[in-house]
Amino acid sequence: MSSNQLVFKPHSEKHKLYLQDEDTDVILIGGGAGSGKTYQSILKSLKYIDDKAARIIFMRETMPKITGPGGLFNESYNVYPHFRGQPTKRPPKWTFRIGSSVDFSYIPDNPADVQGWQLTNAFIDEATEFSLDMILRIYGRIRSGRFQKKKNMTMTCNPDRHHFLFDWVKFSLDDNGIPLPGTEHKKRWMCNIGGKIYSSESSEELYEEYGKPMGMVLGEDFIPMSFRFIPMTINDNPMLLKVDPFYKAKLLQDTPTNQLRYIHGSWTAVPESSSMVSRKNFDIVEETGPLVAHCRAYDFAGTKPSESNPNPDWTVGVRMAKGYDGYFYIMDVVRYRENNAEVLNRVVETGKNDPEGQPIVLVQDPNSAGKAYLEYLIPYLAERGLHPCRSGQSSNSNKAQRFKPFASLAGERKIRLVRGDWNETFLAELESFDGINMKNKKDDQVDATATAFNFLCQNSALPSFIVPTNFNYEANKNIPKL
Repeated sequence: MSSNQLVFKPHSEKHKLYLQDEDTDVILIGGGAGSGKTYQSILKSLKYIDDKAARIIFMRETMPKITGPGGLFNESYNVYPHFRGQPTKRPPKWTFRIGSSVDFSYIPDNPADVQGWQLTNAFIDEATEFSLDMILRIYGRIRSGRFQKKKNMTMTCNPDRHHFLFDWVKFSLDDNGIPLPGTEHKKRWMCNIGGKIYSSESSEELYEEYGKPMGMVLGEDFIPMSFRFIPMTINDNPMLLKVDPFYKAKLLQDTPTNQLRYIHGSWTAVPESSSMVSRKNFDIVEETGPLVAHCRAYDFAGTKPSESNPNPDWTVGVRMAKGYDGYFYIMDVVRYRENNAEVLNRVVETGKNDPEGQPIVLVQDPNSAGKAYLEYLIPYLAERGLHPCRSGQSSNSNKAQRFKPFASLAGERKIRLVRGDWNETFLAELESFDGINMKNKKDDQVDATATAFNFLCQNSALPSFIVPTNFNYEANKNIPKL
Protein backbone atom coordinates (compact mmCIF):
# COMPACT_ATOMS: atom_id res chain seq x y z
CA MET A 1 0.00 0.00 0.00
CA SER A 2 1.45 3.38 -0.98
CA SER A 3 1.82 6.04 1.67
CA ASN A 4 -0.61 8.39 -0.13
CA GLN A 5 -3.38 5.85 -0.70
CA LEU A 6 -6.71 6.74 0.88
CA VAL A 7 -8.21 4.28 3.33
CA PHE A 8 -11.89 4.33 4.30
CA LYS A 9 -12.48 2.44 7.51
CA PRO A 10 -14.21 2.62 10.90
CA HIS A 11 -12.41 4.54 13.63
CA SER A 12 -13.67 2.55 16.62
CA GLU A 13 -15.41 -0.67 17.59
CA LYS A 14 -18.82 1.03 17.54
CA HIS A 15 -18.17 2.39 14.07
CA LYS A 16 -17.19 -1.11 13.01
CA LEU A 17 -20.31 -2.62 14.57
CA TYR A 18 -22.48 -0.16 12.68
CA LEU A 19 -20.75 -0.64 9.34
CA GLN A 20 -20.83 -4.44 9.61
CA ASP A 21 -24.48 -4.73 10.63
CA GLU A 22 -26.09 -6.75 7.84
CA ASP A 23 -29.52 -7.68 9.11
CA THR A 24 -31.12 -4.95 11.30
CA ASP A 25 -34.15 -3.20 9.82
CA VAL A 26 -33.83 0.11 11.70
CA ILE A 27 -30.59 1.39 13.25
CA LEU A 28 -30.28 4.51 15.40
CA ILE A 29 -26.79 5.88 15.98
CA GLY A 30 -25.42 8.91 17.76
CA GLY A 31 -25.54 10.62 21.10
CA GLY A 32 -22.73 13.00 21.92
CA ALA A 33 -21.13 15.68 19.77
CA GLY A 34 -18.31 14.79 17.40
CA SER A 35 -19.06 11.08 17.21
CA GLY A 36 -18.62 10.90 13.42
CA LYS A 37 -22.11 9.53 12.83
CA THR A 38 -22.79 11.38 9.56
CA TYR A 39 -19.48 10.44 7.94
CA GLN A 40 -19.89 6.80 8.98
CA SER A 41 -23.36 6.76 7.40
CA ILE A 42 -21.90 7.90 4.09
CA LEU A 43 -19.35 5.08 4.38
CA LYS A 44 -22.16 2.64 5.15
CA SER A 45 -23.92 3.56 1.91
CA LEU A 46 -20.87 2.22 0.01
CA LYS A 47 -22.01 -1.29 0.94
CA TYR A 48 -24.99 -0.88 -1.40
CA ILE A 49 -23.87 1.15 -4.42
CA ASP A 50 -22.42 -1.89 -6.23
CA ASP A 51 -25.98 -3.16 -6.75
CA LYS A 52 -27.42 -1.45 -9.82
CA ALA A 53 -30.89 -1.48 -8.25
CA ALA A 54 -29.74 0.57 -5.24
CA ARG A 55 -31.87 3.70 -4.70
CA ILE A 56 -30.39 5.33 -1.62
CA ILE A 57 -31.58 8.55 0.00
CA PHE A 58 -30.09 10.86 2.63
CA MET A 59 -32.56 13.24 4.28
CA ARG A 60 -32.36 16.31 6.46
CA GLU A 61 -34.95 18.84 7.62
CA THR A 62 -34.18 21.58 5.06
CA MET A 63 -32.19 21.92 1.84
CA PRO A 64 -29.70 24.46 3.31
CA LYS A 65 -28.75 21.85 5.90
CA ILE A 66 -27.97 19.49 3.03
CA THR A 67 -26.11 21.79 0.64
CA GLY A 68 -24.73 24.41 3.05
CA PRO A 69 -21.16 24.48 4.38
CA GLY A 70 -20.49 21.26 6.27
CA GLY A 71 -23.80 19.83 5.09
CA LEU A 72 -24.51 16.29 3.98
CA PHE A 73 -23.91 16.85 0.29
CA ASN A 74 -20.59 18.63 0.83
CA GLU A 75 -19.49 15.85 3.19
CA SER A 76 -20.24 13.27 0.50
CA TYR A 77 -17.58 14.85 -1.78
CA ASN A 78 -14.98 13.39 0.58
CA VAL A 79 -16.10 9.87 -0.31
CA TYR A 80 -18.08 9.28 -3.50
CA PRO A 81 -15.60 10.67 -6.08
CA HIS A 82 -13.17 7.95 -5.02
CA PHE A 83 -15.75 5.38 -6.14
CA ARG A 84 -16.39 7.01 -9.51
CA GLY A 85 -19.54 8.76 -8.40
CA GLN A 86 -20.81 11.55 -10.65
CA PRO A 87 -22.55 14.46 -8.88
CA THR A 88 -25.37 16.72 -9.93
CA LYS A 89 -26.16 19.74 -7.81
CA ARG A 90 -29.77 20.47 -8.72
CA PRO A 91 -31.15 18.34 -7.28
CA PRO A 92 -28.18 17.09 -5.23
CA LYS A 93 -27.49 13.52 -6.31
CA TRP A 94 -24.73 11.01 -7.04
CA THR A 95 -24.93 8.38 -9.76
CA PHE A 96 -22.55 5.50 -10.30
CA ARG A 97 -21.50 3.71 -13.48
CA ILE A 98 -23.32 0.51 -12.54
CA GLY A 99 -26.66 2.41 -12.35
CA SER A 100 -27.07 2.89 -8.60
CA SER A 101 -27.81 6.33 -7.17
CA VAL A 102 -27.74 8.35 -3.96
CA ASP A 103 -30.24 11.21 -3.61
CA PHE A 104 -30.26 14.02 -1.03
CA SER A 105 -33.63 15.40 -0.02
CA TYR A 106 -35.32 17.57 2.59
CA ILE A 107 -38.63 16.99 4.38
CA PRO A 108 -41.37 17.69 1.80
CA ASP A 109 -43.97 20.31 2.67
CA ASN A 110 -46.69 17.81 1.83
CA PRO A 111 -46.04 14.44 3.54
CA ALA A 112 -48.04 12.71 0.80
CA ASP A 113 -45.27 13.58 -1.67
CA VAL A 114 -43.24 10.57 -0.49
CA GLN A 115 -46.01 8.19 -1.51
CA GLY A 116 -44.51 7.34 -4.88
CA TRP A 117 -40.93 6.92 -3.71
CA GLN A 118 -39.18 3.58 -4.14
CA LEU A 119 -36.11 3.28 -1.93
CA THR A 120 -33.71 0.54 -0.98
CA ASN A 121 -31.92 2.30 1.89
CA ALA A 122 -32.80 5.48 3.79
CA PHE A 123 -30.41 7.52 5.93
CA ILE A 124 -32.14 10.09 8.14
CA ASP A 125 -29.63 12.65 9.43
CA GLU A 126 -30.60 14.39 12.69
CA ALA A 127 -33.77 12.35 13.03
CA THR A 128 -35.08 14.51 15.90
CA GLU A 129 -35.99 17.04 13.19
CA PHE A 130 -38.54 14.52 11.84
CA SER A 131 -41.96 13.55 13.15
CA LEU A 132 -42.91 9.93 13.76
CA ASP A 133 -45.40 10.18 10.91
CA MET A 134 -42.70 11.22 8.44
CA ILE A 135 -40.29 8.52 9.63
CA LEU A 136 -42.97 5.85 9.16
CA ARG A 137 -43.90 7.21 5.73
CA ILE A 138 -40.28 7.04 4.56
CA TYR A 139 -39.81 3.56 6.02
CA GLY A 140 -42.91 2.44 4.14
CA ARG A 141 -41.29 3.52 0.86
CA ILE A 142 -38.35 1.11 1.29
CA ARG A 143 -39.27 -1.50 -1.28
CA SER A 144 -37.58 -3.22 -4.21
CA GLY A 145 -37.90 -6.60 -5.86
CA ARG A 146 -34.54 -6.34 -7.64
CA PHE A 147 -32.21 -5.09 -4.90
CA GLN A 148 -30.23 -8.06 -3.60
CA LYS A 149 -28.82 -6.55 -0.40
CA LYS A 150 -30.34 -5.53 2.92
CA LYS A 151 -33.09 -2.93 2.69
CA ASN A 152 -33.05 -0.80 5.84
CA MET A 153 -33.22 2.59 7.50
CA THR A 154 -30.53 4.32 9.54
CA MET A 155 -31.19 7.37 11.70
CA THR A 156 -28.61 9.62 13.32
CA CYS A 157 -29.43 12.05 16.10
CA ASN A 158 -28.36 13.97 19.15
CA PRO A 159 -30.32 13.22 22.35
CA ASP A 160 -33.69 14.91 22.78
CA ARG A 161 -35.76 14.03 25.85
CA HIS A 162 -38.92 15.39 24.24
CA HIS A 163 -38.72 13.55 20.92
CA PHE A 164 -40.48 10.24 20.22
CA LEU A 165 -37.07 8.55 19.83
CA PHE A 166 -36.60 8.84 23.58
CA ASP A 167 -39.22 6.11 24.02
CA TRP A 168 -37.24 3.91 21.62
CA VAL A 169 -33.99 4.18 23.60
CA LYS A 170 -35.08 4.53 27.22
CA PHE A 171 -34.65 0.77 27.75
CA SER A 172 -30.89 1.39 27.58
CA LEU A 173 -30.49 4.46 29.82
CA ASP A 174 -29.13 4.81 33.36
CA ASP A 175 -30.42 7.26 35.98
CA ASN A 176 -28.62 10.14 34.25
CA GLY A 177 -30.07 9.28 30.85
CA ILE A 178 -26.69 7.97 29.62
CA PRO A 179 -26.72 4.76 27.53
CA LEU A 180 -25.45 1.76 29.47
CA PRO A 181 -22.35 -0.10 28.27
CA GLY A 182 -23.27 -2.95 25.93
CA THR A 183 -26.40 -1.23 24.62
CA GLU A 184 -25.00 -1.43 21.10
CA HIS A 185 -25.14 -5.24 21.20
CA LYS A 186 -28.84 -5.42 22.08
CA LYS A 187 -31.40 -6.01 19.38
CA ARG A 188 -35.05 -5.19 20.03
CA TRP A 189 -38.24 -5.72 18.07
CA MET A 190 -40.85 -3.12 17.23
CA CYS A 191 -44.27 -2.93 15.62
CA ASN A 192 -46.58 -0.16 14.47
CA ILE A 193 -50.20 -0.55 15.55
CA GLY A 194 -52.46 2.36 14.72
CA GLY A 195 -49.58 4.80 14.40
CA LYS A 196 -48.11 3.90 17.79
CA ILE A 197 -44.83 2.03 18.18
CA TYR A 198 -44.56 -0.87 20.62
CA SER A 199 -41.31 -2.68 21.44
CA SER A 200 -40.03 -5.73 23.26
CA GLU A 201 -36.90 -7.82 23.67
CA SER A 202 -38.12 -10.49 21.27
CA SER A 203 -40.55 -10.75 18.38
CA GLU A 204 -42.39 -13.55 20.21
CA GLU A 205 -42.97 -11.41 23.30
CA LEU A 206 -44.09 -8.53 21.10
CA TYR A 207 -46.61 -10.71 19.33
CA GLU A 208 -47.97 -12.27 22.53
CA GLU A 209 -48.50 -8.87 24.15
CA TYR A 210 -49.79 -6.80 21.24
CA GLY A 211 -50.48 -8.84 18.11
CA LYS A 212 -52.19 -11.95 19.43
CA PRO A 213 -54.80 -10.12 21.57
CA MET A 214 -55.90 -8.26 18.42
CA GLY A 215 -56.29 -11.44 16.40
CA MET A 216 -53.26 -10.77 14.19
CA VAL A 217 -51.29 -13.58 12.59
CA LEU A 218 -47.53 -13.58 13.14
CA GLY A 219 -45.74 -13.40 9.81
CA GLU A 220 -48.83 -12.27 7.90
CA ASP A 221 -50.41 -9.09 9.27
CA PHE A 222 -48.01 -8.86 12.23
CA ILE A 223 -44.39 -8.60 11.08
CA PRO A 224 -42.09 -6.95 13.65
CA MET A 225 -39.08 -4.93 12.56
CA SER A 226 -35.70 -5.30 14.25
CA PHE A 227 -34.12 -2.27 15.94
CA ARG A 228 -30.66 -1.50 17.25
CA PHE A 229 -29.44 1.58 19.10
CA ILE A 230 -25.70 2.23 18.83
CA PRO A 231 -24.82 5.18 21.07
CA MET A 232 -21.68 7.06 20.06
CA THR A 233 -19.73 9.91 21.62
CA ILE A 234 -16.57 11.81 20.79
CA ASN A 235 -14.60 9.01 22.50
CA ASP A 236 -15.76 6.70 19.70
CA ASN A 237 -14.16 8.99 17.12
CA PRO A 238 -10.44 9.04 17.88
CA MET A 239 -9.67 10.49 14.44
CA LEU A 240 -11.38 13.76 15.39
CA LEU A 241 -9.48 13.86 18.68
CA LYS A 242 -6.27 13.39 16.71
CA VAL A 243 -6.84 16.10 14.09
CA ASP A 244 -8.53 18.53 16.53
CA PRO A 245 -7.27 17.78 20.06
CA PHE A 246 -8.85 20.95 21.41
CA TYR A 247 -12.42 19.98 20.44
CA LYS A 248 -13.01 17.92 23.58
CA ALA A 249 -11.38 20.64 25.68
CA LYS A 250 -13.99 23.06 24.36
CA LEU A 251 -16.79 20.70 25.35
CA LEU A 252 -15.31 20.40 28.83
CA GLN A 253 -15.65 24.16 29.29
CA ASP A 254 -19.42 23.96 28.85
CA THR A 255 -22.02 23.76 31.64
CA PRO A 256 -22.38 20.48 33.57
CA THR A 257 -25.72 19.88 31.87
CA ASN A 258 -24.28 20.33 28.39
CA GLN A 259 -21.32 18.12 29.27
CA LEU A 260 -23.77 15.34 30.10
CA ARG A 261 -25.48 15.89 26.75
CA TYR A 262 -22.57 16.47 24.38
CA ILE A 263 -19.78 14.40 25.95
CA HIS A 264 -21.71 11.54 27.53
CA GLY A 265 -24.81 11.50 25.31
CA SER A 266 -27.41 11.94 28.07
CA TRP A 267 -31.01 11.87 26.86
CA THR A 268 -32.49 13.41 30.01
CA ALA A 269 -30.14 16.33 30.69
CA VAL A 270 -32.16 19.36 29.60
CA PRO A 271 -30.65 22.87 29.61
CA GLU A 272 -32.75 25.08 31.87
CA SER A 273 -32.63 27.91 29.34
CA SER A 274 -34.21 25.77 26.63
CA SER A 275 -37.68 25.66 28.18
CA MET A 276 -39.92 27.88 30.27
CA VAL A 277 -40.28 25.37 33.10
CA SER A 278 -38.27 22.46 34.47
CA ARG A 279 -39.79 19.24 35.79
CA LYS A 280 -37.59 19.46 38.87
CA ASN A 281 -39.69 22.43 40.06
CA PHE A 282 -42.87 20.33 40.36
CA ASP A 283 -43.48 18.25 43.47
CA ILE A 284 -45.83 15.30 43.13
CA VAL A 285 -48.17 14.84 46.10
CA GLU A 286 -50.74 12.23 47.04
CA GLU A 287 -53.45 14.73 47.98
CA THR A 288 -54.09 18.42 48.56
CA GLY A 289 -55.06 20.51 51.52
CA PRO A 290 -58.29 22.55 51.63
CA LEU A 291 -58.93 24.44 48.40
CA VAL A 292 -60.01 27.99 47.70
CA ALA A 293 -61.21 27.43 44.14
CA HIS A 294 -60.92 24.97 41.30
CA CYS A 295 -61.82 24.60 37.62
CA ARG A 296 -61.23 22.45 34.56
CA ALA A 297 -60.03 24.32 31.47
CA TYR A 298 -60.16 22.91 27.96
CA ASP A 299 -58.16 23.24 24.80
CA PHE A 300 -60.31 21.75 22.06
CA ALA A 301 -59.51 19.74 18.95
CA GLY A 302 -61.88 17.63 16.90
CA THR A 303 -59.90 15.29 14.68
CA LYS A 304 -59.21 11.58 15.03
CA PRO A 305 -55.92 10.14 13.79
CA SER A 306 -56.12 8.98 10.19
CA GLU A 307 -53.81 7.92 7.41
CA SER A 308 -53.78 11.46 6.01
CA ASN A 309 -53.38 13.05 9.46
CA PRO A 310 -51.89 10.51 11.87
CA ASN A 311 -50.81 13.04 14.51
CA PRO A 312 -53.58 15.62 15.03
CA ASP A 313 -53.89 17.90 18.04
CA TRP A 314 -55.38 16.65 21.29
CA THR A 315 -58.42 17.79 23.20
CA VAL A 316 -57.08 18.46 26.69
CA GLY A 317 -58.89 19.19 29.94
CA VAL A 318 -56.69 20.35 32.85
CA ARG A 319 -58.25 20.38 36.31
CA MET A 320 -56.45 22.88 38.54
CA ALA A 321 -57.07 24.22 42.02
CA LYS A 322 -55.78 26.94 44.31
CA GLY A 323 -55.16 25.92 47.90
CA TYR A 324 -55.42 27.83 51.17
CA ASP A 325 -51.75 26.94 51.63
CA GLY A 326 -50.75 29.19 48.71
CA TYR A 327 -49.98 26.37 46.28
CA PHE A 328 -51.65 25.67 42.97
CA TYR A 329 -52.44 22.01 42.29
CA ILE A 330 -52.80 20.22 38.98
CA MET A 331 -55.46 17.73 40.03
CA ASP A 332 -56.05 15.79 36.81
CA VAL A 333 -55.50 15.91 33.06
CA VAL A 334 -57.70 14.22 30.46
CA ARG A 335 -56.40 13.96 26.91
CA TYR A 336 -57.92 12.37 23.79
CA ARG A 337 -58.23 12.68 20.03
CA GLU A 338 -61.80 12.24 18.83
CA ASN A 339 -64.27 13.83 16.45
CA ASN A 340 -66.36 16.77 17.64
CA ALA A 341 -69.37 14.71 18.69
CA GLU A 342 -67.30 12.36 20.83
CA VAL A 343 -65.38 15.31 22.30
CA LEU A 344 -68.65 16.75 23.59
CA ASN A 345 -69.64 13.39 25.08
CA ARG A 346 -66.29 13.10 26.84
CA VAL A 347 -66.48 16.66 28.21
CA VAL A 348 -69.94 15.96 29.66
CA GLU A 349 -68.83 12.62 31.11
CA THR A 350 -65.77 14.19 32.71
CA GLY A 351 -67.80 17.10 34.08
CA LYS A 352 -70.27 14.78 35.79
CA ASN A 353 -67.41 12.94 37.49
CA ASP A 354 -65.79 16.19 38.67
CA PRO A 355 -67.01 18.02 41.79
CA GLU A 356 -70.46 19.53 41.42
CA GLY A 357 -70.47 23.20 40.45
CA GLN A 358 -66.90 23.22 39.15
CA PRO A 359 -66.41 25.82 36.38
CA ILE A 360 -65.59 24.51 32.91
CA VAL A 361 -63.40 27.19 31.36
CA LEU A 362 -63.60 27.67 27.60
CA VAL A 363 -61.38 29.78 25.34
CA GLN A 364 -62.94 31.51 22.36
CA ASP A 365 -61.26 31.25 18.98
CA PRO A 366 -61.11 34.71 17.36
CA ASN A 367 -62.75 33.73 14.06
CA SER A 368 -66.48 33.72 13.46
CA ALA A 369 -66.64 29.90 13.51
CA GLY A 370 -64.99 29.89 16.93
CA LYS A 371 -67.47 32.41 18.27
CA ALA A 372 -70.40 30.42 16.89
CA TYR A 373 -69.05 27.19 18.38
CA LEU A 374 -68.76 28.76 21.83
CA GLU A 375 -72.29 30.16 21.56
CA TYR A 376 -73.45 26.60 20.91
CA LEU A 377 -71.20 24.93 23.48
CA ILE A 378 -72.09 27.01 26.53
CA PRO A 379 -75.87 26.26 26.52
CA TYR A 380 -75.16 22.66 25.46
CA LEU A 381 -73.09 22.05 28.61
CA ALA A 382 -75.33 24.12 30.86
CA GLU A 383 -78.40 22.13 29.83
CA ARG A 384 -76.60 19.01 31.01
CA GLY A 385 -76.05 20.34 34.49
CA LEU A 386 -72.52 21.65 34.03
CA HIS A 387 -71.12 25.13 34.61
CA PRO A 388 -69.35 26.47 31.51
CA CYS A 389 -67.79 29.92 31.45
CA ARG A 390 -65.60 32.02 29.18
CA SER A 391 -61.94 32.43 30.02
CA GLY A 392 -61.74 36.08 29.03
CA GLN A 393 -58.68 35.36 26.85
CA SER A 394 -58.49 34.71 23.15
CA SER A 395 -56.88 31.53 21.84
CA ASN A 396 -54.81 33.55 19.37
CA SER A 397 -53.03 35.58 22.06
CA ASN A 398 -49.32 34.89 22.40
CA LYS A 399 -48.93 31.40 23.84
CA ALA A 400 -45.68 32.16 25.65
CA GLN A 401 -47.15 35.30 27.26
CA ARG A 402 -50.23 33.40 28.43
CA PHE A 403 -48.06 30.63 29.89
CA LYS A 404 -45.46 32.92 31.50
CA PRO A 405 -47.36 33.64 34.78
CA PHE A 406 -47.76 29.91 35.41
CA ALA A 407 -44.10 29.30 34.50
CA SER A 408 -42.97 32.03 36.90
CA LEU A 409 -44.85 30.51 39.81
CA ALA A 410 -43.58 27.05 38.89
CA GLY A 411 -40.05 28.45 39.12
CA GLU A 412 -40.85 29.32 42.75
CA ARG A 413 -41.96 25.69 43.35
CA LYS A 414 -45.52 26.81 44.01
CA ILE A 415 -47.14 24.36 41.59
CA ARG A 416 -47.79 20.79 42.69
CA LEU A 417 -49.09 17.75 40.81
CA VAL A 418 -51.43 15.19 42.32
CA ARG A 419 -50.04 11.76 41.49
CA GLY A 420 -51.63 10.15 38.43
CA ASP A 421 -50.79 8.21 35.30
CA TRP A 422 -50.93 11.48 33.34
CA ASN A 423 -47.96 13.04 35.22
CA GLU A 424 -45.14 12.01 32.88
CA THR A 425 -46.86 13.05 29.63
CA PHE A 426 -47.85 16.35 31.21
CA LEU A 427 -44.35 17.16 32.49
CA ALA A 428 -42.69 16.13 29.23
CA GLU A 429 -44.87 18.52 27.20
CA LEU A 430 -44.48 21.44 29.59
CA GLU A 431 -40.71 20.99 29.76
CA SER A 432 -40.44 20.91 25.96
CA PHE A 433 -42.35 24.20 25.56
CA ASP A 434 -40.14 27.19 24.83
CA GLY A 435 -42.75 29.27 23.03
CA ILE A 436 -40.50 29.58 19.98
CA ASN A 437 -39.43 26.34 18.35
CA MET A 438 -42.48 24.09 18.50
CA LYS A 439 -42.15 22.20 15.20
CA ASN A 440 -43.16 18.55 15.65
CA LYS A 441 -44.19 19.32 19.24
CA LYS A 442 -47.60 19.56 20.87
CA ASP A 443 -48.66 22.35 23.22
CA ASP A 444 -52.31 21.45 23.91
CA GLN A 445 -51.62 20.73 27.60
CA VAL A 446 -49.64 23.97 27.82
CA ASP A 447 -52.59 25.97 26.47
CA ALA A 448 -55.14 24.35 28.78
CA THR A 449 -52.83 24.82 31.77
CA ALA A 450 -52.39 28.52 31.04
CA THR A 451 -56.15 28.94 30.67
CA ALA A 452 -56.88 27.24 34.00
CA PHE A 453 -54.17 29.13 35.88
CA ASN A 454 -55.11 32.56 34.57
CA PHE A 455 -58.79 31.91 35.28
CA LEU A 456 -58.08 30.96 38.89
CA CYS A 457 -55.87 34.00 39.39
CA GLN A 458 -58.62 36.30 38.13
CA ASN A 459 -61.57 34.58 39.80
CA SER A 460 -60.41 33.13 43.12
CA ALA A 461 -59.86 36.03 45.49
CA LEU A 462 -59.48 34.80 49.05
CA PRO A 463 -62.47 35.57 51.27
CA SER A 464 -61.95 37.78 54.29
CA PHE A 465 -61.64 35.78 57.50
CA ILE A 466 -59.78 35.76 60.79
CA VAL A 467 -58.01 32.65 62.01
CA PRO A 468 -58.57 32.15 65.75
CA THR A 469 -55.38 32.35 67.79
CA ASN A 470 -56.05 28.87 69.19
CA PHE A 471 -56.77 27.31 65.76
CA ASN A 472 -55.22 23.85 65.51
CA TYR A 473 -54.82 22.87 61.88
CA GLU A 474 -53.87 19.25 62.65
CA ALA A 475 -56.98 18.83 64.77
CA ASN A 476 -59.19 20.20 62.00
CA LYS A 477 -58.29 17.86 59.12
CA ASN A 478 -62.00 17.26 58.60
CA ILE A 479 -62.27 20.58 56.77
CA PRO A 480 -64.07 19.63 53.53
CA LYS A 481 -61.86 19.15 50.53
CA LEU A 482 -63.02 19.64 46.97
